[in-house]
Amino acid sequence: MVDHIRRRGREYETGIRTDYLSKLNEKYEHWINQYTQGKLFILDKDHLDFTNRPDDMSYIIQRVEKEIFSLDKI
Repeated sequence: MVDHIRRRGREYETGIRTDYLSKLNEKYEHWINQYTQGKLFILDKDHLDFTNRPDDMSYIIQRVEKEIFSLDKI
């Protein structure tokens, strides 16, 4: 997460403390693991770089389209 923020280079994000981001991530993980209100669609963004690798963007689009339009999900 921190590397992603640094790569974006947004000045207003440079002062965000690493411990804050770590706690935020922990809270998100807890929330998402308890989520039961609907179906989840999860992509492992640690292995995807859709900004620099067009194939990764294509993969994401294909996965989303498959989830939306797949008949076996009915």
